[in-house]
Amino acid sequence: MTSVAHRRASVLNRSSLSRNSLSARMSMNGMPRGSQNGSGRRSSTIGGRGSRMTDPRPIADRNFMAMSIRHLIEFLTDRHYDHPISHQLLYKPMKKDFVNIMHFLFRELDPNYEVSAKIEEDVANCFRTLKYPFPISKLALSSVGSPHSWPPLLAAISWMIELLSYDAIVQDEALNNPDHNNGHDDDSDMFAYLTVAYKTYLSGSDDEYELMTRRMEESMEQVYQTQQSAMAELQRRIDTQELSSDDLERMTSERGRLQEMLLNVEKRYKHIQASHWQKETEISQFMDRIEDLVNTYMSYCRRLKLDDRKDAHGVEYAIQIDAHSGGAKAAAALMQHLKKTIVPSLQAFRRQRVDRLDRILDKGVEAKVRIGHATSSMNEAVEAARLIDVQERKLDESIRKEQEAMDVALERKSREIEELELELERLQTQDKDDMSGLGRADKLLRDAKAAYADMSNQYKHEIESRLRFIQHAISMCIAFKEHATKTMTDADRYLRSQDTRVSSTSS
Repeated sequence: MTSVAHRRASVLNRSSLSRNSLSARMSMNGMPRGSQNGSGRRSSTIGGRGSRMTDPRPIADRNFMAMSIRHLIEFLTDRHYDHPISHQLLYKPMKKDFVNIMHFLFRELDPNYEVSAKIEEDVANCFRTLKYPFPISKLALSSVGSPHSWPPLLAAISWMIELLSYDAIVQDEALNNPDHNNGHDDDSDMFAYLTVAYKTYLSGSDDEYELMTRRMEESMEQVYQTQQSAMAELQRRIDTQELSSDDLERMTSERGRLQEMLLNVEKRYKHIQASHWQKETEISQFMDRIEDLVNTYMSYCRRLKLDDRKDAHGVEYAIQIDAHSGGAKAAAALMQHLKKTIVPSLQAFRRQRVDRLDRILDKGVEAKVRIGHATSSMNEAVEAARLIDVQERKLDESIRKEQEAMDVALERKSREIEELELELERLQTQDKDDMSGLGRADKLLRDAKAAYADMSNQYKHEIESRLRFIQHAISMCIAFKEHATKTMTDADRYLRSQDTRVSSTSS
């Protein structure tokens, strides 16, 4: 805990994340950035605001994201992160999870960080202050969990935890090197002296240079005295050492054994951790497959109109699954609901649909049989109509021939009557006394007229009788044809409707 507090204090001394301090961060030599010569040129060269560099890392690659998530979880776990964290949660995080992680990282950088409502501005200012070389979009910060926003933000967080990890390493080295921690490292002291001396030389302050030289000599003398005291103390401890060479050898051997045991434990830990991450990845892939299957299932429910409780007869067929929440209790409740409610209901629904389909198929077979009978009847009717048409044509031909014969007979009788009338006129011009010849002629004329009238009446009666027979036969053919056509149309319409119902049920 002491090293963590010291590390946070060190980070705080270098960079404070409050809004008022972001613009006034100090450089390595203790002076504001604005006063360093050439700082504007240097920042623009390494990727300041003016440049729009493209991230060369494969930030959208699933393997890269999985590795970044693993490093982030390791970092948060080592730093005692006080919120739930998992691979599934970081694969598609909610905004509140992102806010909690950023607040934790801000406190790692600055223990005095105060939570603000404008997290987007805080994140953008932080990365800009830390000289993150790639732009952070506020639009991406407003929609953290979306597929196009989360990969660059995850890459930026990975970059930040690398900085914090490097800072931890530097601070640990400083704690393990007390001479360097007390300011007695020769290289660092000489570098600091040369830096200040060069600036003093450029400013022309000779008095300040001499004062600085005297302070440097006094500091070196103090370091020398300290080293002499340390050497004397070490010599005293060596002289009063109670351990023998056997004890030293035994301690060395024990240290080697413990170090070997530590290496084995670390290897075992890394192996377990790698296996854990592999299982986490497999679980994430299985959860993705489950989500795809649930989406497919819900699409089938919508096609069968099972998403509406009214059409589903009160059964709740809808399933909603969230791969990143709920845990084992939610999974157990879902499995219980599937086994006791959805699966039996779907089986009953399937049996009902199969029975309905069987009934429809039976009706379709019956309809096809009826259509076959109707087709046979229609064919017979068509054949009968054809025979009637043939008979009708034969009757028409017979009537035509008889009419022609009657016309010839009537014409012959008409000529005979005309001859008789001429003979009557001739006889009337002859002897008036020859009354017997006139009577015979008159009688012949009356007989001819009567025969002509009878023959005309008989011809008309025959024509009317045959016309009535033909009209009756035609009307019967038309009625039978209309009945057969209507029967065929009804049967075809019924069969089409049954086929449509069977197709919709099968789909």
